[in-house]
Amino acid sequence: MSINPFLAVTTNKPSLALVSSPYQLLGAIEFQLDINQLFDLHVVFTAMPGSTNEKQIYELLETFKISHVKKLYLNNSGSLRQRIESYAKVVSTLRMDYESILLGDIRHHWMQDIACSLDAKNYVMVDDGAAVLSIYQHILSQQGFYLPVELFPESSVSRQEQAQIIKIDCGLTIRRRKLGIYSLFKIPSPFYFKRHSFNNVLKVLGHVRQHQCENEIHFIGTHFVELKLLSESDYFSYLKKVRSMFSADVNIVYFAHRGENISQKRPQLAKIGFELREISYPYEMFLMQTEKLPHRLIGFYTTCLFNVKAIFADTITINCIKLKNEQLQSFKEAIWMQECFTLYDQVISIYEQLDREEITTLF
Repeated sequence: MSINPFLAVTTNKPSLALVSSPYQLLGAIEFQLDINQLFDLHVVFTAMPGSTNEKQIYELLETFKISHVKKLYLNNSGSLRQRIESYAKVVSTLRMDYESILLGDIRHHWMQDIACSLDAKNYVMVDDGAAVLSIYQHILSQQGFYLPVELFPESSVSRQEQAQIIKIDCGLTIRRRKLGIYSLFKIPSPFYFKRHSFNNVLKVLGHVRQHQCENEIHFIGTHFVELKLLSESDYFSYLKKVRSMFSADVNIVYFAHRGENISQKRPQLAKIGFELREISYPYEMFLMQTEKLPHRLIGFYTTCLFNVKAIFADTITINCIKLKNEQLQSFKEAIWMQECFTLYDQVISIYEQLDREEITTLF
């Protein structure tokens, strides 16, 4: 762990979190509790109306009593001007200076543009799950630790110039900003880095007397099927293998990813012997507050495994299912919000962390 003197903290200004997922918001909350003596966090977020994503964000806002909140409704299908206008208009409703501006995922143009148009003492990227590893390796370490970063290097110069003209016309005054990192993973920025393990969130939630249940295993689901990265048959073949590893008296509880179509999967989960448990906030928070801990946690490549390892150390055995090489090939075609790396690159960067964090693999 190291802290650079770049980070300057006083107590008379709020911080601003720009987020698009509950996990990003949880990281921003941990940062504010950890670094700033005054817990005054303003939040701007975007989420699909009625989605699990949105519900979990609102649950966190209520739990931590965050009242300065603005929800963005992004226009993702309109013209370039319409898309920029959909988020640029919020800037005039915000303060012009903050203690820190926290970005959940710099692959979102709206986060970069809003952050770079406002003044703050510190600009910090908090975790967006394990994607932060690839963002560090393929974007920040290549382009330097400054915002804004270029997400589409191959895009035409004329389109970039057009976007800049529109942004200025919409009142965005984008300036270069130093970017620090606040992460579960050790990925230092030359300006500021600190590694965390949600200790401060745990303190706020309060101590719960916990005991381990030897006959219960938790399984973290994922949305491979919904993203068409794996067939339903291949996905459930992994789950069947997991079920066959343990005796019938061991209860395997399935926690769905917020992107899963769980109503479609529910019958098959029951058929192979998984109990489905639905929660309204991130799994890590559920685990912090439950009295009964599982003796084992299993999942595919998910930050949740690393989070639980950091929070509970060796109390819970953690296993990561590694996909077959031939199945990973389809991930090479999946590009998420930028052209600097593929989903395959992201998965490999996560696999490289498993040994370092002492997380064992299955299959």
